[in-house]
Amino acid sequence: MVTYSEKEMIGITELSRSLNNVVENISNHTIEKMAIFKNNKPKVVMLSFKEYQRMKELSDMQEYHTIADIVDERLPNGEFKGGFNFEKYHNERIKGKKNV
Repeated sequence: MVTYSEKEMIGITELSRSLNNVVENISNHTIEKMAIFKNNKPKVVMLSFKEYQRMKELSDMQEYHTIADIVDERLPNGEFKGGFNFEKYHNERIKGKKNV
């Protein structure tokens, strides 16, 4: 679970007053992330573009490993057993299903 320090949380009204300062603090890594609250509930997390790219690359790598694992399961001893429907996999992944 992700935790936030007091300086990493801001209400949307306060953010509108101090957006430039928040963006600068995130971009120069004074703070790692900023949770933006609306009606006392977290709605959005703001983070640096570099950190977003790193997280996206990790996510993409995980997806490639998952696909490779599926292929390995379907190719025991080099024998092809069925196909791989990437569109079906992608749609089910979005829905949070684990079985492909």
